[in-house]
Amino acid sequence: MKRREISSSFRLFWVYSIGFFLIVSNAYWLTVTSELMEPQNLLTFVSLFFSALFSLFFVIVLDRLWKAITPFNGLSPQETLGLYIMTVMTGTVGGHTLMTFLIGTISHPYWFATPENEWANLFWAYIPKGFTPDPQVLKGYFYGRSTLYTWEHLRGWLVPVLFWTFFIALIWWLFSV
Repeated sequence: MKRREISSSFRLFWVYSIGFFLIVSNAYWLTVTSELMEPQNLLTFVSLFFSALFSLFFVIVLDRLWKAITPFNGLSPQETLGLYIMTVMTGTVGGHTLMTFLIGTISHPYWFATPENEWANLFWAYIPKGFTPDPQVLKGYFYGRSTLYTWEHLRGWLVPVLFWTFFIALIWWLFSV
């Protein structure tokens, strides 16, 4: 059976659609297994994220089936590698290894500053305003018995969340260039 090539614009759309599906499903998988299940399965604590490897295996099996039952070419090695990179990058940001530690880390310099450790004198001058939430907002974060969904808390966390989102997106972009 002679193989036919699909148009490059449809091919790009198809690969991005598969990638979007893999990103969403892996983010959901990582969230459920890392945060919502007992005991926690920390899928991103190992060097090769097996959620991404499983996705790659799934894509390769489906691609082989696609090639066997249709006259169209399947995914190229470059496209398969791109899909794998998409799922790995989802694990690096959405997994337990980054986001769990980031929220606590950005608030610690202000909340745990005491006269004894002199963090206010040593560090505060070097931390830009947008990096951390307003210290008044941190009371609900550390003491609990509060909710994020009040206007004061949302306003206090808005700038740091936007800043760190931009920063992490910039890092992602730099990895892809």
